[in-house]
Amino acid sequence: GRRLSYGDQEAITEGLKNEVELQQPAAPTPAPEVGEDSAAVVYSNFTCLKAAALYSATGIGITMVNKIVLSVYKFPSPSFLALSQVIVTILLLGTLKRFNMVQFEDVSVRSCKLIWPLPVF
Repeated sequence: GRRLSYGDQEAITEGLKNEVELQQPAAPTPAPEVGEDSAAVVYSNFTCLKAAALYSATGIGITMVNKIVLSVYKFPSPSFLALSQVIVTILLLGTLKRFNMVQFEDVSVRSCKLIWPLPVF
């Protein structure tokens, strides 16, 4: 990696000072267009923390729901439960994207190739 020069360090420090001084929340950073460099999007530490907390809460919640449905109510088909959860997630994300509440890249062959190793490992 590249070492930060003194000027880079000053710019980062000044940027952090300005971020702390802001009183009103900033407008959300727009998602990059397809084909643009996604590294250009920069999120604040607070936004990243909120995303991690929501991801954790969602994971814990879905685990608890699955445990209750499969164990307490003796639901006979874990595969159907998983498929139902995938369908609900896709419908929910599609609806949120349509109303501009979330932003993400449209599904494409390129995006599928990029995420393909994730379910394998």
